[in-house]
Amino acid sequence: MPENAPISKKTAEHISAALYSLLVSVARSMPRDLSRTGVATLSRLEQSGPQRITRLAELEGVTQPTMTTLLDKLAHMGLVERHPDESDGRATLISLSRFGKSYLSQRQQIGTERIADLVSRLPSEQIQLLADALTSLTSLSQAAALLLAVDTSTSQSIQGGK
Repeated sequence: MPENAPISKKTAEHISAALYSLLVSVARSMPRDLSRTGVATLSRLEQSGPQRITRLAELEGVTQPTMTTLLDKLAHMGLVERHPDESDGRATLISLSRFGKSYLSQRQQIGTERIADLVSRLPSEQIQLLADALTSLTSLSQAAALLLAVDTSTSQSIQGGK
């Protein structure tokens, strides 16, 4: 199939629905020791580096008091650390702790193992088809990460670089 060959809308919807269903199933099977917002906040810090509380609240779609409460819990668990913002002495930056990085790595490992278990249950022909699609799946994953980064930086520049 030629690069960027058009596919039918129905085929695109079927692919999207299958991937979405897989993501939801894996997300539901993950340990529930933290809220989804808590895990998303840790992931955001891992991807974007230290952030101000107000910025994290904006990015995760919660109020500043809600984010402050969440960060207090994450700090108590040793997953994040607070540091003074050198560019503004009144502000605090939140960063992922060493333990927070380890925690996220463990969650990723659990998710990876669960997906590997599901894949291993498929007939060998379907596993080979997935292997053949690995380049496409990797590109899709990279595009999603890039889109998240662009959305984050666009939002930040629109907000005046808070």
